[in-house]
Amino acid sequence: MLAMVEQKETRHKKLQELRIQREKEIIAALKPEIEKYRQIAASEYGKSMKSAAWKNLIAKCPAGWADGVEEGDCGHLLIMVNSGGKSFVESLGMEFVHIRPGAFMMGSPSGLFSGESGRDDDENQHRVTLTKGFYMQTTEVTQGQWKAVMGARPWSGEDYVRDANNSPAVYVSWNDAQKFIKKLNRREGVNKYHLPTEAEWEYTCRAGSTARFCFGDSDSQLGDYAWWDGNADNIGEDYAHRVGAKKPNAWGLYDMHGNVWEWCWDSCNYKSGVVTDTYRDGIVDPLCTKGSSRVCRGGSWFNNARG
Repeated sequence: MLAMVEQKETRHKKLQELRIQREKEIIAALKPEIEKYRQIAASEYGKSMKSAAWKNLIAKCPAGWADGVEEGDCGHLLIMVNSGGKSFVESLGMEFVHIRPGAFMMGSPSGLFSGESGRDDDENQHRVTLTKGFYMQTTEVTQGQWKAVMGARPWSGEDYVRDANNSPAVYVSWNDAQKFIKKLNRREGVNKYHLPTEAEWEYTCRAGSTARFCFGDSDSQLGDYAWWDGNADNIGEDYAHRVGAKKPNAWGLYDMHGNVWEWCWDSCNYKSGVVTDTYRDGIVDPLCTKGSSRVCRGGSWFNNARG
């Protein structure tokens, strides 16, 4: 999964703030309308009403927010709505959504009674502020996208792989990912693609949630959002699954829990846990560049789905 730097949109800060506030109001109003359509489409009595209900839903969207969305595709529409119509697809079919700057609590609470279930000792909770907006790819980089850029298939002949264009690119090192990004930037004549920082990754994984998962604390819904050992490896599906097959989080991002581990930009040391100088309360735009190891997040199909 890649991130991309945000381009400056306006010099008029006040107007930008007003526009963002208006977008938030529209997004808040449209989300229940999308859920209402889903209920209509799923019901027996609603089958004959689906087309009209969809047209009514699209009519409530600002111009451009539903461009390219096929009738009934609520997942795609939700991506467009959450991004304020700023989702875009680059030439390889890699879809990105705009992520606004903000602050959040990174890590998880500790303690005998107040601690988060399943947390690791290195998940020190601290407040982080991200001052710049950016774009985040909605899924993992696929095998098809990797082949188109690199002309190679590093997963070929390896165990536990389903070879398919819409499966995640696997058996890829951090250095391999950097080579992919360099070629992708050169291909498009830009210098905007990069791995997300660990803070950017967790910020987008949470999508506003303060719970254990993006959808809440209970793992009873985990199978709706993630491929993990409970619904993959344990039942003989010992491979990474097609990207985007589960529900997205509130910001339109898929597979943030489980399926495959995802590389972050940060360096770190590893001594029975991640050691970094960025897990400090009040830190702004953190990026650790010290250490001989690299950070990866999210869990996978053969172990617990993580954040």
